Amino acid sequence: MIEIMLDTNIYDKLIENKELLDLLINLIETKKIIIITTHVQENEVKKIRNKLKKDKIRRIPRQIIPTNAAVWGFSELGSSSWGGGYLKETNHSNKLSDAMIGSTAFSKADILVTEDIKFYNKMLINSNKFNLKCLKFDDFKTFILELSL
Repeated sequence: MIEIMLDTNIYDKLIENKELLDLLINLIETKKIIIITTHVQENEVKKIRNKLKKDKIRRIPRQIIPTNAAVWGFSELGSSSWGGGYLKETNHSNKLSDAMIGSTAFSKADILVTEDIKFYNKMLINSNKFNLKCLKFDDFKTFILELSL
């Protein structure tokens, strides 16, 4: 099973493309892929004010996993691990949410999908070291279509 972590900005694109979303959900239900997420992304989804949009995102099956590291005052008790050690490697401590998502993706995901170009480039620099494939949405779309054949 392929473990995929989605940056929160990807959910918008998924819910706008019903055909792709249906394919994604089918791949999840047939256990070809699993969408993993952390409290960071889930908290971002909770902040969405548009109820219809939030409900559509919540229908996407995903497994919430602990972040690979914990930061006092940011991390949630029980949703984070102490001493992950990859935050320095991701080289983007100035953006805590991205650092937490990136650190966790390095240790627990096979694929990270984001449209945030700065985050993508920072993750791409170290992706080979951690066997992580970084994709932008269009590449992810192609991946889902090919996996669905």
